[in-house]
Amino acid sequence: MADLSGAPVQLIRVDPDGSFHVEEAAVKKLEKIKGKIAVVAVAGLYRTGKSFLLNLLVNKQTATATANVNTGFAVGGTINACTKGIWMWGEPFVLDNGTSVIFLDTEGIGSVDREQTHDTRLFALALLLGSYFVYNSRGVIDGNAIEDLSLVVNLSKHIQTSSASGHGQSSSALHEYFPSFLWVVRDFTLQLQDQGKEITSKQYLENALKPQGGFSADVAGRDQIRMLLSDFFRERDCVTLVRPVEDEAQLRNLPNIPYGDLRGEFRSKFEAMKTRLFDKAAPKSLYGKALNGAMFTNLAKSYVEALNSGKAPVISSAWTRVVQAQCEDAVDDAVAAFKKHMNARVADYVDGKEQFADRFEGLLTSATQVAADAQVVNAGAGTAQFDEFGNLKKFVAGGVVPSPKAVDVDVVVAAPAKKDKPELQHVTLPVSAADLEAIYDLCDKLADRTLRAADIGDQPDMQPFRNAAASMVYCKHLLSFLSDKKFNSFTTSTLGPLEYHQRTLHYLDDLKDLHADYVKLAMGPSADAAYCQYMSQSVFNQVMEWTEDTTRAHAAHLNTLQAQVNATGLQVASAQGQATAMKELAAQEVQKCDLTLKEAERKSKSDIDALRASLEYKTHELEHVLNHNATLRRLADTAQGAVTSSGQRSKWQQRYFVLTGAALRYYNTKDDFERSRSDDPPIDVGRAVIEEDRDVAEAFSIAFPDHSHDTLFLHAKSPAVKADWIEHLLKVRRSAAPPTRPMASANNGGGHYQF
Repeated sequence: MADLSGAPVQLIRVDPDGSFHVEEAAVKKLEKIKGKIAVVAVAGLYRTGKSFLLNLLVNKQTATATANVNTGFAVGGTINACTKGIWMWGEPFVLDNGTSVIFLDTEGIGSVDREQTHDTRLFALALLLGSYFVYNSRGVIDGNAIEDLSLVVNLSKHIQTSSASGHGQSSSALHEYFPSFLWVVRDFTLQLQDQGKEITSKQYLENALKPQGGFSADVAGRDQIRMLLSDFFRERDCVTLVRPVEDEAQLRNLPNIPYGDLRGEFRSKFEAMKTRLFDKAAPKSLYGKALNGAMFTNLAKSYVEALNSGKAPVISSAWTRVVQAQCEDAVDDAVAAFKKHMNARVADYVDGKEQFADRFEGLLTSATQVAADAQVVNAGAGTAQFDEFGNLKKFVAGGVVPSPKAVDVDVVVAAPAKKDKPELQHVTLPVSAADLEAIYDLCDKLADRTLRAADIGDQPDMQPFRNAAASMVYCKHLLSFLSDKKFNSFTTSTLGPLEYHQRTLHYLDDLKDLHADYVKLAMGPSADAAYCQYMSQSVFNQVMEWTEDTTRAHAAHLNTLQAQVNATGLQVASAQGQATAMKELAAQEVQKCDLTLKEAERKSKSDIDALRASLEYKTHELEHVLNHNATLRRLADTAQGAVTSSGQRSKWQQRYFVLTGAALRYYNTKDDFERSRSDDPPIDVGRAVIEEDRDVAEAFSIAFPDHSHDTLFLHAKSPAVKADWIEHLLKVRRSAAPPTRPMASANNGGGHYQF
């Protein structure tokens, strides 16, 4: 291995609006790499020392080298991120097996001035470009470190394996395109032990990626990240590095500390990591084909264009672009080389057909070699033949192209020997047989123009030139006759892409028939020149026009299909949005109904309780009223009394008396009694004198010693009722708390007494 030299150059620039751009300076350096290329991309949280680690890798290949990285990747000592976009070390590091290793330093994720979407897009781009991915972090691999990689959850939204995958693609297919993964844990202070047993750093990583289990949202989210990391990166490893220096002041000035002054434990583990990295750095490849520098730049441009358009990069589409670019470069290089040699070697006029044929054969062989050396790769489907570096296999001389008869009109000239025309062994579009035919025809076209432009003048030997001129006139008329016969039925109406293709196939078949007829009938040394002129002036222009028509038809058809796809996508998105809205609305309605039902149940229960309480109250009230009415009816039927004035009995009058405590009320009519309506105040009988009437068994009197009221002469309904009244009146006198008798009761249970 040789030492690296150079300085970092920016590969991917990020504009203020968030768009990505591939820098031309980096493209020019990459296009110089003709062999296999391995890409080591380093990513991680910002301000974790990624650039310092890369500087050690690209500048220090021995343990005794210095660590001064002033000319390396940007390293800062503040809290702000230094690297913006993606930077590349300017010169490749060539391994013993010929693989060129380039190092990429990516912008740190989690920066305060960047959004998470930007971090995810940049992280995805680094994964797509790299063949070996190094993730740099500090401390330990715990739940927080796992959560720092939460952007892997959205990788499947930002990367598609094919255009047919769509939004429903499975993320499990991404691991086939993702690079090997190395987790470098910096400033590691723990012992690599598990339950008292020594473990390797790789086992430490595997233990950290095991699901923890749990029911909280945080635990479930971290377990999802662990699962995706395990699925995306099937080839993974881990390296732990201690802090490079102990002193804090030296740590802030780490880029200027000599490599030999770093801690021995750090240097030994770093050297082991470096060896492991270069041993496992595999060439960047897609569909089993290794990439070179030019192919890598086309791949990067395709990914960047997709990201800038707001779409997810499609790996298969990017690969197709790489194939097309390499094929176009191959054709352009071949045509350029042919024109260069043609302009250098064609004389002012053609000395003769045989000499021109010899020169043409040499020029075509040279152009064919250029096309063979051009690097072209296939689209992964096995439709072309390539070497181990992705280069198109060489062309070899094959079949024989028939030459026109050399029959002189006036003087017979010896016909030149038939030449073998280079034939393509393996070709895939756009490097097709028709393209190489165009190169062949271009040669004849240039030769014919040179011949026609030659000033032959009055030469001593004019017969060969007259012979050539006569042959040219005859052959042109012959070609005109044959072409009118073959192609007079073509129409210029607008056709579809498939119809254009079928017309082209028929046209090629007719051209073969025309060539066969022409070979039989053409005469003279200008037969080839006339045919070349016809092909260049008529056929080539016709083919170019049809090619443009076909391209336009394909583009129009593609635009129509794309419009249909977009319209369908909008309809699907609208339907999905409506479905989501309806689902949310239904959920809200269900929730609203649940709340309404619960509120109704609560209110119903409250109303039922209130009604039950009211019913109980009304029941008690009704019972009280019924009891009162029953008592009143009983008293109305049983209570009679008579009163006389001035202490003399005269005529008995019916009154209604009610005794409540020591208060005695009387009512003049039954209606007044039932309505408890009395015009007279209550009579206090607490000191009244009770006397029985010896003459009338039912009569008795109530006298008032204080003359507060006239003596009352009462006549009960029966002697028993009289005895009841007398008993209660006596009790009133004897007790401070007067007894009462319930209105609806006939017993003597207290309260009030009435008759």
